[in-house]
Amino acid sequence: MEYTVEYLVKQDPEQTESAFYCWSGGWEVLAVVKSGDREFHIGSNGEMRINLPNGDVLRYTSDLLSAGIDTDKKLAELDPDVWVNNNWFEFYEPKSDDEWWEVCETLEEAIEAVKQILTDNEVE
Repeated sequence: MEYTVEYLVKQDPEQTESAFYCWSGGWEVLAVVKSGDREFHIGSNGEMRINLPNGDVLRYTSDLLSAGIDTDKKLAELDPDVWVNNNWFEFYEPKSDDEWWEVCETLEEAIEAVKQILTDNEVE
């Protein structure tokens, strides 16, 4: 089965965590996977809140970057206790009544999950 993956945002190998795709309190489409007449949207969803010990509250990617947290490594170095909310990756098929809305750890994991759904449900 053939797929096309269209990334709607620039991919940075140092910023793969969903926190680096949090520009608002809602859904952000990051990639579209297509095969034939089927299409899945993959995005980040949910609100983020990090309460730093200095009193700063980080809610968006821009807040992370302003605080000097600009890589997955630096993000992982944060004390887990500062996290109040985190966003995540998920996907859905907008032209379908199926309720996919799968939650994934990474954008690439979401892309692979969509490919598997498309393969498992291939119409011959």
